[in-house]
Amino acid sequence: MGDGTACFDVECDTDVKDETGGRERPSQSVLFQNHPNPFNQTTKIEFTLAKPGFVSLSVYDLLGRKVKILASEHLPAGYKSVSWDGKNDSGEDVASGIYFYQLRVRDYSETKTLVLLK
Repeated sequence: MGDGTACFDVECDTDVKDETGGRERPSQSVLFQNHPNPFNQTTKIEFTLAKPGFVSLSVYDLLGRKVKILASEHLPAGYKSVSWDGKNDSGEDVASGIYFYQLRVRDYSETKTLVLLK
């Protein structure tokens, strides 16, 4: 994809929003708890990047299978957010349940839990 997005095995549309505004650059990379949680239609996942770099943000089911790629691209440092609508990479609704989302950046990785209720 010529826009800097790198997705493998699937087409992916990342929609990471830069919410840095006038804020100072964050001193560390952090993955925040999604909100709302539990959620029904969409949930917002926010994170900070201390340095620019390649970012991977994905959702996994309880068995560790990748459900949705939310971001797979090079991003500048700052405050970021992305929404997840409870659909998999094929655009199909996933079942209610517990899911994990994981952020990976060069020297940082963190996983958190979210709950989808339909």
